[in-house]
Amino acid sequence: MSHEQFLLDRQKGIGGSDVAAIMGLSPWKTPLDVYLEKTMTVPMGEDFEPMADKPALARGRRCEKYILEEYADHTFNILTPGRLIRHPRYPFLQGHVDAFVKGCEGILVEAKSVAGSPSIWDNEIPPYYKTQVAHYALISDCWRVDVPVLFDRWQYACFSYYRNPKFEDDILQACLAFWHDHVLKENPPKPRSLNDVQSLYPTPEATGCPVTKEIQEDLEQLACVLQTKKKLTEREETIKVRIMDYMKEHEMLLDGANVLATWKGQKRSTLDIDRLKRNHLALYEQYKKEQTTRVFRLKGNSQ
Repeated sequence: MSHEQFLLDRQKGIGGSDVAAIMGLSPWKTPLDVYLEKTMTVPMGEDFEPMADKPALARGRRCEKYILEEYADHTFNILTPGRLIRHPRYPFLQGHVDAFVKGCEGILVEAKSVAGSPSIWDNEIPPYYKTQVAHYALISDCWRVDVPVLFDRWQYACFSYYRNPKFEDDILQACLAFWHDHVLKENPPKPRSLNDVQSLYPTPEATGCPVTKEIQEDLEQLACVLQTKKKLTEREETIKVRIMDYMKEHEMLLDGANVLATWKGQKRSTLDIDRLKRNHLALYEQYKKEQTTRVFRLKGNSQ
């Protein structure tokens, strides 16, 4: 299955990777992100560059085959290719399972590639992955989901999820409510981040809205927070100047063999936009990309 088809299938229902965001447990996505994925058209064509296809996800797909081979070697199980599965009663609850254990339909396998060492999981599947595999167990009615993981430095470990009816019912109710109350009714969930509100209201209109008592209190609190932030930023800079001036050309600040701080050089490549416009204006016009972002500022007595 192509990755483009995979993304299109995701729009037709709630998948395992959506559940953590819907339940407010994802460090990467909000409920609104999931809502927009389900209700907006995925662009296709020769310039197709899916937003969801981040570098970490692309690396994970490439590592999947190796991780599954490691799992098979460690468990002596024979694996069969994964496929799309759906809940028998609620077909919009779905998931792309990585693999099945041959001869034992009650065991699913979900491979992961993550940063860090096995100790960061503390012998337990993190909530944002646990919701995913619990979702798979729920819709397939399997009794176990094995999660083989490739950590940094090729460290391998395997974790297992066993059925938890209460946890799975919480997932089911949250997904049903999200699908029926938001996706089907085209009613976006409440924003939870600045990115959320920018996505919901990208285009301004030259109109005004009256302030309420609650919003006036928010404005006053925000003004206080911004003043405190400014003072803390100034103090941060003052302290850094003293430390860095003391270090001078030295790269490390040491307490014996213990490194307390570093001040290292870093190289980066940047594009000289002004030079490009002067020397290759047509090329610049061909590849320039304009974006409009709404900027929020306090005015008048709110400051």
